[in-house]
Amino acid sequence: MVTTPLDAWANAKSAKGRSVTFVQVGSNDGVSAGGVPGVSDDPIHRHVKENGWRGILIEPVRHVFERLQTAYQGFPDLKFLNVAISSNFEERDIWRVREEALPQLPWFADKISTFHKSILYSELAHIGDVDSILVSERVSCIPLWHVLETHFPRTRIDLLQIDAEGHDLEVLASAKLDKHRPEFVMFEHKHLQTYEIEAARNMLNSIGYSIRFGQNDAYARLIT
Repeated sequence: MVTTPLDAWANAKSAKGRSVTFVQVGSNDGVSAGGVPGVSDDPIHRHVKENGWRGILIEPVRHVFERLQTAYQGFPDLKFLNVAISSNFEERDIWRVREEALPQLPWFADKISTFHKSILYSELAHIGDVDSILVSERVSCIPLWHVLETHFPRTRIDLLQIDAEGHDLEVLASAKLDKHRPEFVMFEHKHLQTYEIEAARNMLNSIGYSIRFGQNDAYARLIT
């Protein structure tokens, strides 16, 4: 099993008997390892189930959201929000692959729901006519600070984990991290532009985080 900085942090919490409160943005179905029974590539799935973490899982695409709820059935300390995170209260179109096209595509095609259509073009370039298999879905959007202040009005969360397919900087910026300051932040930088990566780095450094970049994801720890 590959161990990430998030795993190391989570294992240390578990070894000390400490519970973790989290928010996950872009949860997909909570499992997402190509449908292989008993296998998950979700970065927090194992920790949530084995250690009884408490938190909120956010997924905007309706049919995927329903699978997410099923994946965590029987865990009463979890809440599920069928919304997207954005800088404003608004409605936006999110792009994804049509469900009927999925059986002919690689398993990861069902993981990509994005506000940035160009990401689907890039990830599915081998398909040819990508537009023919895409569909947009209108989703409700709310800022992350609103989630934190509504559901954790007197509690600071321990972990914020983001996988927003190119939308990660806007999610980070909507969180008011200078106020809410989770101990650990993980976000995907794979689809971000260089200037966006630098903006995320500077934002986190300026409020007391050290940050480490992996191949696809970044890991930030609060140090001050």
